[in-house]
This record gives sequence, C-alpha cells and structure tokens, in this order.
Amino acid sequence: MIAVRPIAFVVLPGSLLWKLVLVLAGSALIALGAQLAIPLPFSPVPVTGQTFAVLLVAATLGRLGLASVIAYLASADCRGSRGSCPPVASLTSDCSRSSRAISSR
Repeated sequence: MIAVRPIAFVVLPGSLLWKLVLVLAGSALIALGAQLAIPLPFSPVPVTGQTFAVLLVAATLGRLGLASVIAYLASADCRGSRGSCPPVASLTSDCSRSSRAISSR
C-alpha cells in the first residue's frame, strides 16, 4: 500500500510545534464552520458549514484531523460550563439556549 502524506505536511513540513498549530487551526476552522448556518424552508434543522469544515480538516491534516476534532469537542465542553451549549447538550433540552430556540419555532 502506498502511504500518502497529508497535504499540510507536503506544503509545510514541520516539528511537533507545527503539528500543534495545525491541530488548533483545524479546531478553529471547525468552530467557525459551526457558526455558518443556512436555514432550510422545509426543515427546522439548518445546514451548517461544520460538516464541510470537518471534511476539509480531515483531508488536509490526515490523522491529525482526528486530533483537531477532539480538540474542538474538548473546547466546546469547556465553554459549556460558562453558559454556551456543548455539542451533546445542544441536542437535549438541558441547555437553556437550545430550549429557547426550539420553543421559538
């Protein structure tokens, strides 16, 4: 089997610090993509840019893309204690913001 290097390492090879920067940048890209929402007229669930961002991070970082997703989930869980919804709580009525959004529809 031919091993293919991730795009990010072909363009800019680097050290452990560079890998950490790439992981954090991938996590930030996923977070920014989650903020982009396109409402659909036939569905209460909007299409977000998060799916595209996850696929883009996975394609460019390879196995480090998994580390980016884990970093995104960990940062979302930390933000959940300050009032915003972590990814899992946003699916339930535990978070006041998501329950207000559901009740406003």
